[in-house]
Amino acid sequence: MLRKLWDGRTLRVMSRHTSATASNVHGSIIAHITNDDLLKFLTPVATTNGFANRFSYFATQRTGFLAFPPNLYGNPDYRMVKDDVTKTLQWAMAQGDREMKMTPKAMEMWESRYREVTADRPGIFGALTARNAAHARRFAGIYAMVDRKLDIDVEHMN
Repeated sequence: MLRKLWDGRTLRVMSRHTSATASNVHGSIIAHITNDDLLKFLTPVATTNGFANRFSYFATQRTGFLAFPPNLYGNPDYRMVKDDVTKTLQWAMAQGDREMKMTPKAMEMWESRYREVTADRPGIFGALTARNAAHARRFAGIYAMVDRKLDIDVEHMN
């Protein structure tokens, strides 16, 4: 199912009594894992068969120690971000089914960097980054949406 979701194929769940279908889907999964668990449970097969490279990996570190963190919901910065995200989602829904495209300058930049982005890399690193181009395009689309633009431009690609 995860492969179908990544590839944008129609998802179907069929059972004797009910069925569900989702088409033209875009999905994301946000998960947390420790470095030790990732190394333990990410099998060599999942690393090399195209499963693991459908995910983006981010390493984070603790920036401080707060025994009693402040109330997030009372924070004015939280409310501002929440309101901005809500307005952006409303804007996106109002755009209908228009396809996001790259501007001519973004296309030119992408073409000049494409060989580098898609270059083969050895070992586990290469296996996990084999879909760099697809990840870069998806992130560029997210950055364009945050700017409330349907055209992906150079700043979104960068």
